[in-house]
Amino acid sequence: MKAVILAGGEGCRLRPLTNHCPKPLVPILNKPVLEYSLELLKRHGIDDVIMTVHYLSSAIRSYFGDGSKWGIRITYSEEEMPLGTAGSVKLAEELLTEPFLVISGDILTDFDLTAGIDHHLSHGAAATIFTKPLDLPIEYGVLLSKETHISRMFEKPKWNDLSDHSINTGIYIFNPSIFSYLEEFASSDFSNDLFPEMIRNKETISLFRADGYWSDIGTLSNYREAQFDMLEHRVNLAPKGKEIAKGIWMEDGVTIHDDVTLKGPIYISSNTIIHEGATVGPHTVLSESAIIHEKSSVTHSILWENSYVGKSCSLGGMIGQCQIQDHSALADMNEETANAWQEYTKKNS
Repeated sequence: MKAVILAGGEGCRLRPLTNHCPKPLVPILNKPVLEYSLELLKRHGIDDVIMTVHYLSSAIRSYFGDGSKWGIRITYSEEEMPLGTAGSVKLAEELLTEPFLVISGDILTDFDLTAGIDHHLSHGAAATIFTKPLDLPIEYGVLLSKETHISRMFEKPKWNDLSDHSINTGIYIFNPSIFSYLEEFASSDFSNDLFPEMIRNKETISLFRADGYWSDIGTLSNYREAQFDMLEHRVNLAPKGKEIAKGIWMEDGVTIHDDVTLKGPIYISSNTIIHEGATVGPHTVLSESAIIHEKSSVTHSILWENSYVGKSCSLGGMIGQCQIQDHSALADMNEETANAWQEYTKKNS
């Protein structure tokens, strides 16, 4: 089976992180979020991938190339203008002559894709939607179903719409017959356009309730939380580094000088240097080639590649690529951010 990865979105809700970085390349523990999806596809025997690209597509093409590094083949489908989730897949129609899987390039998941494929083939459906129960589904598409088939759906519903908390996870399996509902070079969305039209035509849309971890990293709070879910072993995906002590994750090639304090959970990437008397953590990720100088403290932060923190600095709640000069104090720990960390710690303690 082939897979289509939707990697063309602009990631507006993650700005300014995505001003110069396409959302599929946003790092989760020093690895692009989309790379975890490629590894998951390969794990489930899918090695032929079509990647739809648009925003900052050259960066995606440069990083993933032809896919041979991951033992897969990548074919790129470039949107000259945004066509929506369904419209972008329609653009690759000639390459999709058999049932195929679609997955968003900005989610982190360890779902059993093989089980979902088996479900689709055994139910004879035109489309299968991977679903997951969620306590607070207001920001997602909610599905109302009869047994294992969809009867109605709401995109970002109101509370009075809810009688079921199963959400649309953005992972689908389709038969090529769905292309008959889509116009060529026309903008179209799966949830708002394709599925309602299929329901009106009494097409069978099956629901596969998936077990495992799933997160849409499209907001800063979700982006933070996904990092630490990984460090807390809540996700069955492999980061680059190893847990060398409880809550202390580290890649090869890290330099740590004397009198450094590490407070987990933290992740320290390769070629990072932490100088004397510095404190790192808790809830901190240092991406590749970060430098933390003497007597500086970095907490509750996710610092991207090549970040620099000078001497005697204090950082809290920062996200992104930082260049901080000596004797600086910077914090984004406003009340909302602090409460988010407290809720995360309380929920997962």
